[in-house]
Amino acid sequence: MVYPNPRTTGSVSLLFEDGASVRDITINDVSGRTIRQYKGISQNSLTIDNLQSGFYTVIVTNQTTGATTAEKIIIKKR
Repeated sequence: MVYPNPRTTGSVSLLFEDGASVRDITINDVSGRTIRQYKGISQNSLTIDNLQSGFYTVIVTNQTTGATTAEKIIIKKR
């Protein structure tokens, strides 16, 4: 889960249901370019800071199962 969405600051938080899994996280901008990557995340939450205004896709891949989840986020800085 990504919250809050949309966001008026440059940070969002991710909360994962399965705290025992290890996952890789990729943040892509609207044109598909990779903005950030996080490898081997095992905690059940992650805060991503300093994003510019725009549309992003958060892609989470479970390293054990290979399952991938994608969610769109919007950053609208004031």
